[in-house]
Amino acid sequence: MAQYMYVKSGFGTRTSATGYTSEQTGTFTALTAANCYASIADADTYNTIATDDFIMCANDHDDRASATTTQDLGVDVQCNVLSVDANNCEVILAGAVIGTTGAANYDFTVQDGSIFHGVDVESSRYLYTKGSITEYSEYSEGSITVGTNSNGKVRLNSSYSSAKFKTVDITFSSVITSGFELSGAASRVHHNGGTIDFPVSTSLPVYMLSGDNTEVIVSNVKVLNTDEILNISSGSNKSTGKFTGCTFPSGAILFTGSINDTYSYAEFYNSDIGNVHNIFTGRYFSGNVETVVGSIYLSGTYNGTNYYSFKAKPNTNVSITRPLKIKVGEITVDTSTAKTFTVHVARDDSTTALTDTEIWSEVEYPDDTTTQNFVEHDRGSNILAAGTAQPNGSTWTGLTGSYKEQKLEVTTTNTGKNGVCSVYVYIAVDVDVYVCPKILVT
Repeated sequence: MAQYMYVKSGFGTRTSATGYTSEQTGTFTALTAANCYASIADADTYNTIATDDFIMCANDHDDRASATTTQDLGVDVQCNVLSVDANNCEVILAGAVIGTTGAANYDFTVQDGSIFHGVDVESSRYLYTKGSITEYSEYSEGSITVGTNSNGKVRLNSSYSSAKFKTVDITFSSVITSGFELSGAASRVHHNGGTIDFPVSTSLPVYMLSGDNTEVIVSNVKVLNTDEILNISSGSNKSTGKFTGCTFPSGAILFTGSINDTYSYAEFYNSDIGNVHNIFTGRYFSGNVETVVGSIYLSGTYNGTNYYSFKAKPNTNVSITRPLKIKVGEITVDTSTAKTFTVHVARDDSTTALTDTEIWSEVEYPDDTTTQNFVEHDRGSNILAAGTAQPNGSTWTGLTGSYKEQKLEVTTTNTGKNGVCSVYVYIAVDVDVYVCPKILVT
């Protein structure tokens, strides 16, 4: 049975276990000071916090300390810390403040798996998040402010491996530069919605990945006043960053650092950079993929008017066993009868045709009788052979110098069904290739 602990600074006086096993209503005054705690620390001291317990902080509660502070509500505890209306404690109302304050480097550590809703978290320098297999900290519909006194950041460092930090519709502010440091192995940061703001413009990256097996997933977030978004250091392996539907400042550099192995990558989908739409940018061990709008294209558009293509730039790591993989897109097709999927490509550096062991396409389509997908491709059967030239393709706009227009075709051979099909292009040689995003099906 869940416990409910009511907390209001400058008011609560309770020094024993809570008497509430159900949510209360009305004002904190009506609850009386004797039934409320003065701080979250007091609620923790006099109760054994369990999973799904509730700590209800009045919206005018201020739990900041002028000292380095650790909040530890228990091991593997998924406790709820909510900000509620001091006059209607059954109603969520943002405003409660926890953390550290003062003109010194007072760090705040969240050493448990709490869920904070409507709570403002502040640290005069660092906000640390502890990690374990089952613990994570989640913040929603409040704010996080770090570095009010000196260079601040959220740190998921080597002392807190496996730390997990999740926000939903949060306003994050780093007053004196820096953002999120993932130096602890298996650290995770997930953001959905909200704003990340650096009041003082900084050249430091928002996300700094230096630990192994680290991960950043960011969706629908607006980033302000910074020059760099994601950095993966040369010592970080199996680390990934994926950004979808985000807004970045004009001139922002999406990625710096290095991709150190085939498991690592950085992907940016449907971003706005200074009000310029960027459909896709990818960084991989075997090369990069950029979006080219309006200059070199065949027939693909992103809004019915603006033509674009993907420019794939493999590097010296690419090979037949480590090809650069580009997701062309998804399309709904009825594959109950045989269908041919066609993708047009253009080699940018030569008139020599690429062969089916140098470039090929792949189609995933739904099985008619199971939940799995069929996977078929037009790669040459002997990957050690020179291969056969892929067919000639249609005429592109904007290509100059030496180039070769070709097409890649996969015809389905299994009985599928109507559903979403995914189409990919693989490049196994170090040459630049344009890929048309329009998938043709016949």
